[in-house]
Amino acid sequence: LLGRGRLETIVLTHAVNDALPKNPAPGFDLQAFWLTSARRAFLARAIANQLGSRHELEAFTVGLLQDMAVPVLADRKGAPYVELLARWRDDDEARLDALEREAFDLDHPTLGALMARKWDLPDYLSRAIALHEDPGDEELDPAILFVAKIKEALGHVEEVEADDGDDEAAEAQQEALVSRACDELGLEGPRTAAIVRQAFAQAEAFASQLG
Repeated sequence: LLGRGRLETIVLTHAVNDALPKNPAPGFDLQAFWLTSARRAFLARAIANQLGSRHELEAFTVGLLQDMAVPVLADRKGAPYVELLARWRDDDEARLDALEREAFDLDHPTLGALMARKWDLPDYLSRAIALHEDPGDEELDPAILFVAKIKEALGHVEEVEADDGDDEAAEAQQEALVSRACDELGLEGPRTAAIVRQAFAQAEAFASQLG
């Protein structure tokens, strides 16, 4: 009834959620992490649809899980990693993976890809996780390139954080996302604004079942 692709997405999401640490480190907001991941996933799927992509489900899964190693690093490294996340969020020019390598000789794309391969997750997912920060010019699966483009247009997942009920903050986030999506993906403004609003609402309901 669901179809293999949709069923795969459901199973992967809940399996990964069950496997990740539930209390990674003091100061790490797991609920906010899942909310931002869900926002990106629903945005990726909706924009894939608008662009006529055949990879809506892959875009959703990759968008949701490509940063799945972040809570693991927070759990293993503790306060130093939480402090690193805070420094990254305060620096618009910094890249999280570069800061991670400098501090720990390991980054979340590499660790996430290792986790995906260890768990025998689909190859497109492990490759997308490994390359999502810097896909380069390699000839990759279309789903990988598509989600990299969405992430570039919409920003890092941690840049769209839980708004704690602050309607003005949520509206500002949505306006920024609409602007970037229109400028970099050539989408139409009013329609994109409706897509973003719907994606935020869907993500909130989805994330409440995780984290």
